[in-house]
Amino acid sequence: MQIDLVKDSVGTRCMVLSKNNQLLFFGEIAYCDVVNQTIRVDGERPAARQFLEPDDWVKLNIKQGRGAPHFILVEGAVEQVINNYFVLKPRLIVEKSEEREYFRQSVLKKSEIALVNGKASNAPCVIVDISATGISFQSNESYQIGDCLWINNQRIREGGAAHNLEFLVVRQHDLDTGPYRHFYGCKFENLSTETQDKLCCDIFALQAAHLHAARE
Repeated sequence: MQIDLVKDSVGTRCMVLSKNNQLLFFGEIAYCDVVNQTIRVDGERPAARQFLEPDDWVKLNIKQGRGAPHFILVEGAVEQVINNYFVLKPRLIVEKSEEREYFRQSVLKKSEIALVNGKASNAPCVIVDISATGISFQSNESYQIGDCLWINNQRIREGGAAHNLEFLVVRQHDLDTGPYRHFYGCKFENLSTETQDKLCCDIFALQAAHLHAARE
């Protein structure tokens, strides 16, 4: 088990999720005991005692670490809960490395472009994938590089948050097959830290579900 990945991430912020991929709270990797194979996670305020009990199964999303930017998924059982921190006994540690700054997660959900350069549109599209910094989609509408688009109240996973997303078209190409004629790659604009955190939580939940399905 690659616990050294977690040791190199001490001091890094993480998301703490339930077994069913629901966000519980944000924390920080405070200590990694390589000998006893345990991880201490500090929570914001007394969040650990509020949400966790010993033997609960939880998941950690660690967004940064050693070397190139990557995503670390940790799953395991809670051994101890003390006020604002808990001790985790990991059972699975997976590193997801990408060439891009943030990995892109497949979505494949129908949506619509609500605004184009500030004007109402309501044009149908399908979201292909998403990351913490951008989104790609397919559409029959023609957009230009530099166009500012909006998608409102979009859920990228069942039970997830409703996101209002503003983004700029940075690349585009035509498609030869399928129901849509154009593909667009976009980068987010004016994305607050809170919105990005919620988006990362949903992306992580999708990634964790795919990893779980692959293991089974």
